[in-house]
Amino acid sequence: NERVGNLTVVGKESESILRVLSQMEKIVRITWSNPPAQGARIVATTLSNPELFKEWTGNVKTMAD
Repeated sequence: NERVGNLTVVGKESESILRVLSQMEKIVRITWSNPPAQGARIVATTLSNPELFKEWTGNVKTMAD
């Protein structure tokens, strides 16, 4: 249930753009009200597993250096 993407709308008339924006806001509201859980599960698993946590901290250190 991962949600990633981009939508670009180009129009000449501001009235048309406002109608599109209104519809997009309705659609996005559903997404924001029901965020995907996959990322949270990955974080919980990584932080609660000592081996994964050690690997993760090593990766973070490598990126920081």
